[in-house]
Amino acid sequence: MEAQIISAIEIAADPTQDRALQAQAVEFLNMLRTNAKDYYSLALTFFLAEERPGSRKYSAHVRTFALQLLDDFLDAETELLDELTFQTLEGAIVSYTRSEYVQGPAELSSPWIRNKFSHTVALLFLRSYPERWPEFFPTMYSLLRPSLAGPNGSNTNGAGLPPINSHVSQGTDVYPSGEVHDQILKSARVWTEDRQNRDVRLRSTIREKEAENMNNATLTIISEAEVQMSKIREAHKANGSNFGQDDEFKRLEDVIALGVRAFAGYVQWVDINLT
Repeated sequence: MEAQIISAIEIAADPTQDRALQAQAVEFLNMLRTNAKDYYSLALTFFLAEERPGSRKYSAHVRTFALQLLDDFLDAETELLDELTFQTLEGAIVSYTRSEYVQGPAELSSPWIRNKFSHTVALLFLRSYPERWPEFFPTMYSLLRPSLAGPNGSNTNGAGLPPINSHVSQGTDVYPSGEVHDQILKSARVWTEDRQNRDVRLRSTIREKEAENMNNATLTIISEAEVQMSKIREAHKANGSNFGQDDEFKRLEDVIALGVRAFAGYVQWVDINLT
């Protein structure tokens, strides 16, 4: 079955394949998505498997489809996940986040997977917070600022602290916030009274327990990026070069855009006095 699934994914993604064969592959993959609850553990394997440490076993096409299967499974219902399923998914996702985004390359070769994975985290959040995963925000915030790199802590932001990990923040603030509030995202899902009640309950719980930490983390991301951008500008000014072409400067621009997006997403429904 594993080989059949992988073959179908690669055929569906290959524009040179025979159209009839592609149609069969797509039909098969849609069947898997319809029955995602039977295949989510296999999807998790496809997404996480390594050929060797730091090298994923399966192609980006296979891993992207694996995340889609996980999304279909998580988004199909609104009730809490059972304890065993939750523990399996939570353990795998936290471990992957630590190894790939804190200690690893953050999906450098397939950056679109970052957004896809953040959406999967948000869907797991919806099916587990707060009853199954009351520590969701503390767990993710603990990964926001990784340990100092090297014996001298050289990978710092100039204040003796390692930089905020913006990729983790995307999964912590942007997507969970959007899933419980953003009307465009919510309109893409089938509306049910159960979903509506769940989203209201989650917003209330986040406002009560997590709003201040969420806000502080987001504003810290923005302010630290601004400080680093200012240093880059000054360095390029001293050298007579163009800071706009600096790769790190561009990365920091993206970090600030992400922070502003997060802030805009939750400021409408958390206590704005915190800002």
